[in-house]
Amino acid sequence: MDSIIEFPEAKKLREDVERLKAELLDLVTERDDLKFNICKNIKMDYMFEIGFIEYRVYEKYCEYARLKRMKELIQARKNRTEVVDLDEIERQLDREFEDYIHKLNEKIRDINEAIERSKLKTLSEEETKDIKKMYKELVKKLHPDLNPDLTEEQLKMFYNVVDAYEAGDITAMRILYNLVDMNRSLEDSESTLEKLAKQKENLEKLVEEIRREVEKIKTTPPYIFKYFLEDEEKKNERIQKLEELSAGYDEAIIILKVQIKEMLVK
Repeated sequence: MDSIIEFPEAKKLREDVERLKAELLDLVTERDDLKFNICKNIKMDYMFEIGFIEYRVYEKYCEYARLKRMKELIQARKNRTEVVDLDEIERQLDREFEDYIHKLNEKIRDINEAIERSKLKTLSEEETKDIKKMYKELVKKLHPDLNPDLTEEQLKMFYNVVDAYEAGDITAMRILYNLVDMNRSLEDSESTLEKLAKQKENLEKLVEEIRREVEKIKTTPPYIFKYFLEDEEKKNERIQKLEELSAGYDEAIIILKVQIKEMLVK
């Protein structure tokens, strides 16, 4: 039987493609572990230890800012010798402070999400290893960037795999893992030089894109909150600063309320 001769250029391209696929696989699994597990756990811990204090401080800041603005509006009307209509002023403040309320609601949502996450079933160390291993193997077989010729059903299965991993549903992951033939290759056995070159180019772009995404995750919240959680001194400094801000807003709110009351009786 004649052996198939592979030209050096094709061999080099194929090796480059396989190397890039392996690199992309590692980056994708690292990114997804950061997004679906590490960052969510960091955010949950941060909300319980520091985030709820930040919420209280921001709530007081909103009250302070609203009272300060109310004082300005009352003074402006008095300067024009107009009747001070508090209902009208309150409506104007509602409009002006919509963004503040939206941000406040976001902080409430973050705290509620942390509470809900804390109620989830925690996987054992062995189960965590298993689900990560299965996920990486399934990504290798079903990720559309690694396997551009997926069928619609295979693509649906990939999204189910991602959902199961994000939810930490090891039972669903095991079912999906057993549905996929892990020994079957989804790629063509033969590739032309042109196809290999194009594949290499696409993979290089994807590797760089995912690498940037991983770097962004590691340099932005909630990942960077870990530095407060891991350093007791930094955490205590942050809490102390927030408590000082809170006390400052409490004092300012009392003063503004007294000033507004005096303005209204004059």
